[in-house]
Amino acid sequence: SFVNEINPSTLERSSTGATTCPPTFSELFGATNLETCQQTRPGNFSSSGSDNPEQCPEGTYQPDEGQESCIEADMGHFVSSRGALVQDPAPPGSYVSYNGASEPELCPAGTYNPSFGSTDISQCLEVPV
Repeated sequence: SFVNEINPSTLERSSTGATTCPPTFSELFGATNLETCQQTRPGNFSSSGSDNPEQCPEGTYQPDEGQESCIEADMGHFVSSRGALVQDPAPPGSYVSYNGASEPELCPAGTYNPSFGSTDISQCLEVPV
């Protein structure tokens, strides 16, 4: 279960006087009491304690619960879907030369790359003739 104990002093009051969950927690079923706050699940983030935590966008991931942000994919890695828990290494025949990629770049025609997690086009080798 993702429901965790929350200190009542961490709850906030909105301008209408309704109780809201603290950052990294969200409210189950739109209720606004202590028992219905849950930590944001892996693959999601919530910096405002909103009713609806957001999925991590493509190019980012989050393996842990209760986080306020997502982690950018490292060079040599990519994240192709929303709500990801992990980043994937660039497969052989490709590379990723920047952080936050949502897909790998293919090696140019006439080249190959036998390695996972390559970070630069220079790692694409000419095909022997």
